[in-house]
Amino acid sequence: MKQYNLASTRISCSLCQHKTFKNERGLRIHWQRTHQSKNTQNFASTNSRIFCVLCPRKSYKNQKGLNHHEAIVHSHYNTPQAELISQPSEAISEFRSILVYIIQTKLKTSAKEAGQQIITIPYLESQFVGVFNSFINRYSPSRRWYNCIFSGIGAYECLSQIFGDEKWGVREYKNKQQTWVILNRSEECLEHYNKRESLSQPKLEI
Repeated sequence: MKQYNLASTRISCSLCQHKTFKNERGLRIHWQRTHQSKNTQNFASTNSRIFCVLCPRKSYKNQKGLNHHEAIVHSHYNTPQAELISQPSEAISEFRSILVYIIQTKLKTSAKEAGQQIITIPYLESQFVGVFNSFINRYSPSRRWYNCIFSGIGAYECLSQIFGDEKWGVREYKNKQQTWVILNRSEECLEHYNKRESLSQPKLEI
């Protein structure tokens, strides 16, 4: 009877000498559960080398090298970490309402206040994922950084569904004035302004 060396087909953990796994998925889960701190940056390092948690055999001298690797190899990776504790629905709904309120506070009537706006608020990672989980364009495991982009036709309606509020991007004033978020410009508008100045399609980037 022939004998096969099954051990040669297993993948070993570079930090646990006696730990082996059937496939990359098993190794990745092991890394997430064993070698990643819940309260620190989501990457493991040893002997001053920084390892990519998605392909643990890849290591880099510094964070810049790992960031470059993630941007090229994992530019479409958008799966949040597995150990996030889900927030109750009431907490997610409250976070949605807070986001809508803060967005609307940026909608001023002054022409000087028009244009791109930036909002900054503290929040839990699990709150963000609870609201935008299905719309994450990219997730960086090493930096715990998420990116969502909403732009073009249908962007406003999509965010209306996410926030559960059709008027999330509208602010009404007592004198019946309104200010609103614009996420889509017509092609005619873009062509008209591009002749005189650089004008791109507006977007909401989170």
